[in-house]
Amino acid sequence: MRNTPTRSQCCLSNVVIQQRINHLLSYNIPFSMAYFDLDYFKPFNDIYGYAAGDNVIKLVADILSEICREHFVGHVGGDDFVVIFQSGDCKEHCLNVLECFNQRISHYFQPEHLIQRGYMAKDREGNERRFPLLDLSCGVISPDVELMDTHHEVSLLASEAKKQSKQVSSGIVYLQTTEVRTA
Repeated sequence: MRNTPTRSQCCLSNVVIQQRINHLLSYNIPFSMAYFDLDYFKPFNDIYGYAAGDNVIKLVADILSEICREHFVGHVGGDDFVVIFQSGDCKEHCLNVLECFNQRISHYFQPEHLIQRGYMAKDREGNERRFPLLDLSCGVISPDVELMDTHHEVSLLASEAKKQSKQVSSGIVYLQTTEVRTA
């Protein structure tokens, strides 16, 4: 059974995250949300084992708890986390999180993998290929609270931000607010 970060380490459940977002939307309270996700986590787990993977998830939880302690930090599940900001310091906090992660993550790799800047592992299709070292991505959204009705709509924006953040080297993506309606 995998260990996940405890509430005291940072994180709140998916339901609590949804409730928080719905509360902000219902009162038209502006916010930004950062979606953090580990890149190349599966090959890391395959090479180093689930205990090491759990330790990396705990590392991310600890970093978020330290740097974003004045904000709402939530564990979506697996290697995904969110931070909800109601102040304008979102970008600075996110950059600090990524910098801290990059400083601390090297302790989790074998020296030869650090030298090679990656390792061989099987992809999701079972093909052996080279993967870069584990990295942390961060997509940031600032939804228009007057256009959004539920956490589902915010989730669509956040998922797109996460997807885009994995495609850029800077690690942070700001998406323009767009109207998302499911009806």
